Amino acid sequence: MQATLSSRTIDTFSDMKCVLSDRSAIIGWTWYDFRRSFVTALAESGVSKSVADAILNHQPSATRGGVLGVYQRASRWPEQIRAMEHWGRLLAAEPDPRNASATVVPMVARSG
Repeated sequence: MQATLSSRTIDTFSDMKCVLSDRSAIIGWTWYDFRRSFVTALAESGVSKSVADAILNHQPSATRGGVLGVYQRASRWPEQIRAMEHWGRLLAAEPDPRNASATVVPMVARSG
């Protein structure tokens, strides 16, 4: 991925993370924090675990045990598409200020 910021090319995830940390003044986060937030929001919106796992590209045997983990190899592509479209709507939705206390979580920088 290539993006330009002040005549400087950003071409790695590490560079993007540095820019995001600098602009937000939030440090100590990882890309997995985004993955966790993403999959949690999908689950809270009713997306099934198997579809969320497929979107995250988890191997079925790593997240599901027994016969299901060994034999179930369906990608559930149409459901993944619907889940990603739903995610887009969640991101595009304007927060309702009347519910701010229920939907806004203060972010505190972690040291280290």
